[in-house]
Amino acid sequence: EPKRFSLDTAFPNPFNKLIRIHFTINNPGYVDIGIYDLKGKWIRNLIGKHMQNGKDNIAWNVSDMVGTPVASGAYLVVMKFGNSIQTKKIKLIK
Repeated sequence: EPKRFSLDTAFPNPFNKLIRIHFTINNPGYVDIGIYDLKGKWIRNLIGKHMQNGKDNIAWNVSDMVGTPVASGAYLVVMKFGNSIQTKKIKLIK
């Protein structure tokens, strides 16, 4: 069975201090979710681990990998699972 998944809602969007990203995987496997700016620059990795199938969520507190708050603007949530990628646009308003 192919590895299927969905990058579901990101709430609230637009957001200010915290956004919760919901996703579903239909098979156990390695899940990688990261935040990128619109130019493709990597901002932060949120998940990078093997997970069981089902619905789950992760929160982002608008900081980069060293804890520095990022600027207002649009960002991309990028989810990789198996050989597929899904993206969702989110907007930070401070």
